[in-house]
Amino acid sequence: MINEEEQAAYLLAKKMVLQAVSEQWSYVCLSPLFQGDGNPREGFAILKDLTVLPDEVRHLTSGVFIELRGTGINDLRPLANLGRLGQVNFEGIPAAENDAELQMIATTTDVAQRSELLQGWLDANKVADPPEVIEGGPEFIVDDHGPIKLVDVPLVESDDEDQVELQEECKRKVEELLGIVDLAANVAPNLLYTAKKYREMIGNDASSIGARKIWSLANSLEATLEVHDHAVKNDRASDELPSTVAAKLADLAETHRVWFLGHPGAREVEQRASRHANQKDGRERRKAAITIVEAAESSNAVADDATSVARENIQTSDLDTPAGVAALGELEEWAWNFVASVVRKAWRIAKDPPGGFVSHTVAGHYLLLFLTNNDQVIGQYLQNVMSQSPLWWEMFCNSLRRLSQIPEKDKE
Repeated sequence: MINEEEQAAYLLAKKMVLQAVSEQWSYVCLSPLFQGDGNPREGFAILKDLTVLPDEVRHLTSGVFIELRGTGINDLRPLANLGRLGQVNFEGIPAAENDAELQMIATTTDVAQRSELLQGWLDANKVADPPEVIEGGPEFIVDDHGPIKLVDVPLVESDDEDQVELQEECKRKVEELLGIVDLAANVAPNLLYTAKKYREMIGNDASSIGARKIWSLANSLEATLEVHDHAVKNDRASDELPSTVAAKLADLAETHRVWFLGHPGAREVEQRASRHANQKDGRERRKAAITIVEAAESSNAVADDATSVARENIQTSDLDTPAGVAALGELEEWAWNFVASVVRKAWRIAKDPPGGFVSHTVAGHYLLLFLTNNDQVIGQYLQNVMSQSPLWWEMFCNSLRRLSQIPEKDKE
């Protein structure tokens, strides 16, 4: 874990940088020494333990003179976000000593040439911000107080008597389906489980039913019906549901659709799901998303409810039907937003006071543990699906390991 001296040095440096930003200083000395190589500065000796530049340096005045000598700073990349680089003195700090090119730049006596060379190095080694979440897709709570949770906006309770009656019809019809579903055990072995989960959810007040969860369950029922209809069309009797089961399932699906779309906000979920119909050949994307779901399911850092929707869509997305394609789209957006959410949270942890979040919250510890224990899976997803640089992820993981002192091969 980051020690107390490093944390105190960081907090002091952050305070100084914020003041420099506010007052538009032209010279910022983060060194514990006068002018970086003179006598110790009274009250600033702790800066010798400064290892991380505050992210707020990006807001310093363009062309500012920055003194870093005598510190323990090991990464100069935050300076890449300055509008224009001015004079930077950094000879002898770990960032320069551990990089041959930076060591050469640091000892360049011509100030203008040093700034130009350093700017070139920063441009070549700049770390991009983590990927954004897909707007309108699944949302996740990644906070300091517990496991990662899915935000599944509940349906709005309706005063429309028709909606109340339709929900009662859905309850009755799923019970009727469950009464005969065993007849389809060989053809549709997952139908019993899905119908039971649907009954469990539809039995609640609409205001406590998550729109995405009920959509995923109903979509799985639709997919079973689509497989049956396709079998009938192609005269494949062995894949057909018993006629009584097919009739009950079709009746339930039709009633559910009318009831679901009668709720404000539900139509948006339906429209987003139907948008995925134009996507082609999602087999590789599906495999990539499944690896993320499986990693989340096996982690104490992620709530069970956060992955249940994705698990339902994994099952349905294996079917080459309209409902299967819609489930794949939802699965992909779940995986994308999950990775984006946890990486962005960890990114903020890595940039804000060293050890602060990790030291004081169990949630922070488990989040970093999740990321470092699944670094290869997440790294492949970031590179192959999100088009992020593998170098970016490698450097980020090294930063997280340093924060939490989690060895590379430790397991949860």
